[in-house]
Formats: sequence, structure tokens, C-alpha cells
Amino acid sequence: MEPPVEPAGGSRHARWRHALRQPSFPRALAIGAVLLFCWPFVRVPRLQLAEAWIHLTVSWALVIAGILAHARALVDAPDEGDDA
Repeated sequence: MEPPVEPAGGSRHARWRHALRQPSFPRALAIGAVLLFCWPFVRVPRLQLAEAWIHLTVSWALVIAGILAHARALVDAPDEGDDA
């Protein structure tokens, strides 16, 4: 079996970094966060309290991970030749 071939245009990391730098990413993250946070309250039948708490905790973790990934993508990586 052949290994997967990377498409032209750079590494997978570079493509993710480019996607996370887009101005629409924070907007999409905010819309996704609102949908994630509201879902347990508008769902029929309603979630039990423990299930809703777990859902909201995981939702917060995902949103914080998205914010962290966006922030890391915006920071310019230091050149490999820099010692400072």
C-alpha cells in the first residue's frame, strides 16, 4: 500500500495555519460556540443535568482549543537561524 501523497501547496501544518489565519475563522468559531452552548437547552427531549454539564464543559474546552489554535497561527514562527 502506498503512503498518502501530500497535495501541492505545502505541508498539512502550513495549510492548517493558513486556514486558521483567515478573518472568517473567529466568526465561524463564535457561531459554532453559540450553537454548541445553546444546543442542550433547545434539544427535545432535554438533557439530564449531568449530561448538559458534560456537554457544556466539553464545548468550552473545544472553543478554548480553537481560540488557542487561532492565536498560535497568528504568531509568526521565529526563523530557524535565529539564536535569540
